[in-house]
Amino acid sequence: MRQLSFHRCVLALLFLGLLQCPRSAGCGCLAPENLTQYELAKKSVDRADSVFLGIPRLLHGDGSNETEDLVVFDVLQAFKGMQASQIGVHSGIGTTRMSSCGYSFEIGKTYLVFANLYDENQLVVAACSYTAPVEKSGTALRLLRKEPPNTDDLLTVDQFQRNSRGRLLGAVRRADGGPLSAPQVYIWNESDSSYERPGWPANDEWPGDKDGLLQAFLLARFTSADKNGVFESDFLVPGTYRVTAVDDSSGPTRWVGSFSMHPDNVDPAILQVFAGRDRPSVDIVLHERKVFALRGVIQSSDGSPLPSEGVTIRATMAPGEMFPLLEYVNTDSTGRFTIERAPVGTVHLAIYGDPNWQVTTRDVDVNEDTKEIEIVLTRKDGPPVSVAPKLDVHKDPTPELDEDEDSNPD
Repeated sequence: MRQLSFHRCVLALLFLGLLQCPRSAGCGCLAPENLTQYELAKKSVDRADSVFLGIPRLLHGDGSNETEDLVVFDVLQAFKGMQASQIGVHSGIGTTRMSSCGYSFEIGKTYLVFANLYDENQLVVAACSYTAPVEKSGTALRLLRKEPPNTDDLLTVDQFQRNSRGRLLGAVRRADGGPLSAPQVYIWNESDSSYERPGWPANDEWPGDKDGLLQAFLLARFTSADKNGVFESDFLVPGTYRVTAVDDSSGPTRWVGSFSMHPDNVDPAILQVFAGRDRPSVDIVLHERKVFALRGVIQSSDGSPLPSEGVTIRATMAPGEMFPLLEYVNTDSTGRFTIERAPVGTVHLAIYGDPNWQVTTRDVDVNEDTKEIEIVLTRKDGPPVSVAPKLDVHKDPTPELDEDEDSNPD
């Protein structure tokens, strides 16, 4: 069977017009502004080849490259398309690779699934396909069951979000009055416990993130301030939040700060967000913090050569740190690596090669340049696993057509 790669899955959905995926490290989902939620659900049903209510019973197929993103569902009710007790769909979330437009399912949870046929009658689903847990699918289920819409169904997505969510408005500035570079504002939900557990992708779906630190980074909602430091964040679930900011400019420092009760205090204060209301004056003063270089070397425990395509080191801040860091570096041919701008504090390193090697972690307390961190990578027991070419972590992840591929979906 011909392999349905993640890139081809995303291309299929782009051709079908189900999502917008800009040339950046993420997948943007933009609903038409003039459609009510009921109309949007109807349009999604019309575009889908298969719509069913189901519970995932198996993730990642048989573990091969062809099925590592295949999710097998026990079907509770089929509304459109294939009528079967079990249906398999490609989700774009595999064991070693993932698409930013993929959909992450959980075993045992009930979903309303919208899928499309592509490439030898295989079904594919994406984050923007209207697929959702059953508890968030009321509008679509009322449509599919021919029930009358309720009041919220007749609102546009923007109207519904405005009525049920809140907004933060604020500004970032440096304590010394200097110019800003590119400040990022991080919004931490203190009243939602899901922000404290592994989120997307789930641990069992991405072995390279067993410690959950990358998920924690992703679960902190973030936005960019403009050149004057002004920022806003829409559609926040009502609750309590902490807000921090990082301006990771250049040179031997970075600038960090929090919304606090006093401009000289970097400890974040808690603020309240209410449904349908703005929370203005979320102002953050940034203070200078030093950054240092971390240098190290990766060696194998048995003296054997490291993976031929190198080893990847992911650097994040340890749990509890409110000023995030996310940096990827690769080793050179001798196993050496350098992280140029590590902030003061505890930096968590996750080191992983191909699937034949165990993931190794190391916490490093940073308060000066570190010249030589020695880390040992251990080979897994059992027969070797064949390895697909490794993705370049620095490369634009947006898929491109092969030269021999026809860009016309027809």
